[in-house]
Amino acid sequence: MSTAMSTLDLAGVNLTAVPATHPSFTSRRVNWHDQAEVHRAVMSLFAPELPGPEGAKRASSAILYRLETLIGSPRVLVQSSAAPRQSDFGMTSTTLAGLATVLAPGLAVRVRIDINAVRSQSRTGKRVPVAAEDLSDFLLNPLDLDRPGLLHGAFGSLTLLDVTPVLRSSGGIPLRVARITGEAIVADPGVLAEKLINGVGRGKSYGCGLLTIAPA
Repeated sequence: MSTAMSTLDLAGVNLTAVPATHPSFTSRRVNWHDQAEVHRAVMSLFAPELPGPEGAKRASSAILYRLETLIGSPRVLVQSSAAPRQSDFGMTSTTLAGLATVLAPGLAVRVRIDINAVRSQSRTGKRVPVAAEDLSDFLLNPLDLDRPGLLHGAFGSLTLLDVTPVLRSSGGIPLRVARITGEAIVADPGVLAEKLINGVGRGKSYGCGLLTIAPA
């Protein structure tokens, strides 16, 4: 992906902060620990006529979200190629156009992501948790020729500053989520743009995979 194409794609991506007090959430009495409920509430922010079959509407409009509860009032950060149909009750929105203009190899950035910290064993296919001390390799370094790290190619280096386990479930099934903050050096802006737009790893329907960055 070329840098010019990345700039065009990022300019069309919406990033919306939605207060946890928004009626789309409070009218449903959302259980914030159950990501199936949160997913349905997030999708209610968008028109039902989104393209794609019922089970693929999130992916067709590149909808990603992350619960933000550590600083200030709780909110849901929602990223999408389709704009939410609402913009009321304290919602604020921008695009990634400004970010696209500064992405360049060697740029130092701050990184934040909630990642589904699980990988499949190559021999058995069984999904196993990733230990905290292995997260850097899981995200950045090639595990083998067929399984590069989830952010391999996007960043040349990645320093994890904080890793916080987050308790979540989906329909009663536990989800292993690690909230990661760190610092990184951009390697390939095109690869990074693809990760920003489409998300990273598994569990995107359940609040994982939204990668956000800001120049350091």
